[in-house]
Amino acid sequence: MHDAADIRERLGKCIAVLGSEHAGERQAGLDAVTKTLGAAGLSWNDLAAMIGQPREPDRERLLTSLVGERVRSAMSASFGIKGEEAGILKQIGDACTGAGVSGISTESLTCAIGIANAVRGRTGR
Repeated sequence: MHDAADIRERLGKCIAVLGSEHAGERQAGLDAVTKTLGAAGLSWNDLAAMIGQPREPDRERLLTSLVGERVRSAMSASFGIKGEEAGILKQIGDACTGAGVSGISTESLTCAIGIANAVRGRTGR
């Protein structure tokens, strides 16, 4: 069990049991957390760090990478880009190689992905 999503799901279920009215269930939950952490090569200190650290930086990097890849692919097919599409793709592409997409509106990201999809349709890429 080394998939982070699986570990988080399992730990969430185990930790929920810690709120039980029954001492035996609480102990079983505690033991399950310890076992789950151990199976993943983690400790209680690692669990504390997971809880204290927001997951958004990972999500931000993933989103930036995925959007950047899609935009770069569209820009490489410049013959399929129309008018102002190039400027929009450049703006989003620059953000993906710079500070990331967190400061870009969902509407702008959706627009850029739509353009990239249209370019792919026009060029067959």
